[in-house]
Amino acid sequence: MRPNQEQSGGDGAVNAQAGRDVVVIGITASDAIEIANGVFWKNFLTMSGAAEDVLRVRVERIIRDFVQKLQAENPAGLSSMSDPDMLRTLYAAEEGYACSGEDDLEEALLGLLVDRAGQTERDLKTLVLNQAVSTLPKLSKQQRAILAVLFFTDNSPYAGPFDLESFYGYVADFLVPFVELLPEKSSEIGYMAYTGVGSIAAGSITLEDMFYRSEYGFFTNGFTREGTDAAHRLPNPVAEPGWVPFLADPSVFIPCVRNPEKLQINARSLSDVQELASAKEIPTLVTHQDTGRMQEPEIKADLIARFPQIKKLFDKWDSLGLSSFELNAVGIAIGHACQRKMVGSAVSTPLEAFLPLRQATRTQHLL
Repeated sequence: MRPNQEQSGGDGAVNAQAGRDVVVIGITASDAIEIANGVFWKNFLTMSGAAEDVLRVRVERIIRDFVQKLQAENPAGLSSMSDPDMLRTLYAAEEGYACSGEDDLEEALLGLLVDRAGQTERDLKTLVLNQAVSTLPKLSKQQRAILAVLFFTDNSPYAGPFDLESFYGYVADFLVPFVELLPEKSSEIGYMAYTGVGSIAAGSITLEDMFYRSEYGFFTNGFTREGTDAAHRLPNPVAEPGWVPFLADPSVFIPCVRNPEKLQINARSLSDVQELASAKEIPTLVTHQDTGRMQEPEIKADLIARFPQIKKLFDKWDSLGLSSFELNAVGIAIGHACQRKMVGSAVSTPLEAFLPLRQATRTQHLL
């Protein structure tokens, strides 16, 4: 039976009662569990019989798992249980999981809740996390997979060792598991825009171009210092003498990751090429960034050869509307949480690294 703690609140209110004052100093784990239980049972609609039994199991589970995760990752975050705004967000998570019961949903919610419990200021990250917790349960498993895929392609450039096998390992861990969950119907994107996780842009960009722009350094066949093929050699040092001092500079040129007998620009993304050109005062470096580039059919064939599952993503990139869907801050937060749910501690970059929003990069691509 529910605890007998009568309480009422105005429209839109979230009542917080745990048999004592909620605002306490030095909240313990048992205090947090009791507060969380009180928040849920005093706000959720009344059910009986089998429905209430199912509800109780789910609520007890998410509360227990949340407090345990919070104790393990940020014990100081228990003090957030005295914050009304945090309790409102906690209730949204409890309600969403109680009605769903999906394991992967709970894990993603827990990641967002722990992040939210660590917030002491009502800043952009706090507001984004609040909204992400409320929005996440409105999405299906397939729609959550879409957000994880778009987070990977748009907002999560590879930052590991600059070698091909490590990059492929990154793709295997962070992208492939979600590709298999992608839905079949294009109507998913319209609904997702309605929930407030992103918007449909006027233009579009190919998946191959997304990979080339964000992971530029891994999609080049390299070039030589001399030769007759202009598409695969460096500029003529006689025509551009300013290049000569940099030919042996490993901060500018490195052995090609696909063919060590050739060279490539020491940059992981196209934006990195621009930053390198500016730092080294070689403005013409940008004009030669496509020397030796892999063309779109090559990029597609290379990734499918490594990961046959990715063919589904290439096939559905346009038909699902992924080519023109831009994540907003809430979509980024949920995509980030879904990736952490799948690969755990491998997602070490905190959410604030992606705020302010990076979807502006895709908008620039679409212009």
